[in-house]
Amino acid sequence: MAFTIRPMKMHQIRDFIAVANTGSLRSAARSLNLAQPTLSKSIRQLEEDLGAVLINRSAKGVSLTPSGAAFLVRAELAWHELDRGKNEVNQLSRSGRSTVAIGVSGAPSLIGLADAMRTFRKEMPDVYVRVTTGNFPSVLPELQAGTLDFSIGPRPTFGLGEAFLVSTILKETRVVVCSRKHPLRHAQSLRQLINADWVLTGATGQPMREYERFFSAHGLNAPTPVMQCEYVTALLALLAGNDLLALLPDQWVNSGVTNGLLQKVPIQERATETEICLVHRSASSLTPAARHLLKLLKREFEYHRNRNP
Repeated sequence: MAFTIRPMKMHQIRDFIAVANTGSLRSAARSLNLAQPTLSKSIRQLEEDLGAVLINRSAKGVSLTPSGAAFLVRAELAWHELDRGKNEVNQLSRSGRSTVAIGVSGAPSLIGLADAMRTFRKEMPDVYVRVTTGNFPSVLPELQAGTLDFSIGPRPTFGLGEAFLVSTILKETRVVVCSRKHPLRHAQSLRQLINADWVLTGATGQPMREYERFFSAHGLNAPTPVMQCEYVTALLALLAGNDLLALLPDQWVNSGVTNGLLQKVPIQERATETEICLVHRSASSLTPAARHLLKLLKREFEYHRNRNP
């Protein structure tokens, strides 16, 4: 006897995701501009098609059943893949507006993003670009969901399995950075900086481990940091306006954005090197626009590497 699966409809998947994200049939119906009975019918039909109850209904709202929670992960991924397919068709046919979404950590954004984006906007003016920043653990959920095309940042400190492709596209050197008015800006050794105020930066998602490793490599105990900052603009403001030290990629002092604000402390200890990697989902190829933007970013990184060997 042949086994058949009743096909799900696009609007059913959309409706289920809306209900799961809002936790309420009423709120979901309002967000979708639907009548609540229409939405309820759509969810019931989806449950019948799947042969499982997806949501628990009560006077306080709705909650996902175990089956619903499992299906939500797949539903969101499928929905984002279909949206990406729509973007790709728009890009190839040049009809409608498409989107590229990327995650870029601090150092790569300082040396390549502006120039790459300037060229990209001239060549693909109809593509809307969304840029997010942060350490890798903060952008990983969006990569998993498919809402980010790719991310560029320090190599993840944990394995990603076969779900993602990871490749090195740049290497950065970590140096001690301070303001141009810092009283220790001319220090010659790391030992002279032991009693200074340090701020942790979290590009890899393990800022304390990264910081302590730098000091221990030179036979020193790491001083207790006074704060932690993971956002580029806030960190720039803190370093430029306070007597703070930070362990940062050398792009922070070589970038035109920070020119005149920050400098490298010329200590004799050898700096550490970090790989900057491209990460994207292995199950889906990049859209034409995402591939082109990545090509432009790589070109800018290559130019920077040749200019600052």
